[in-house]
Amino acid sequence: MIELVFDDRYRDSLLNGSKTATIRGRKKGDVGDVFEAFGATFKIVGIICCPVDIAKSIWKYDGFNSEKDFLDTIKKYYPEKGAVWVHWIERV
Repeated sequence: MIELVFDDRYRDSLLNGSKTATIRGRKKGDVGDVFEAFGATFKIVGIICCPVDIAKSIWKYDGFNSEKDFLDTIKKYYPEKGAVWVHWIERV
């Protein structure tokens, strides 16, 4: 089991299944890896590295309210990153 930490703002979207991706500054696991969040178990089902300009198109799947919300958050956590890792996840 790997460790992925999520802010409380993502609790509901993770648990109800509407958050199906998480973006990180580096690769956090491999396809098939399992992790727990908010008392539930999840699995990584896909991983890609892509430029922020492409990753911004999946803002809705990562639990953001808008593309602007996504970009503001990415700049806050990963100000120097030109590329990010998209981890596709599902609850198991």
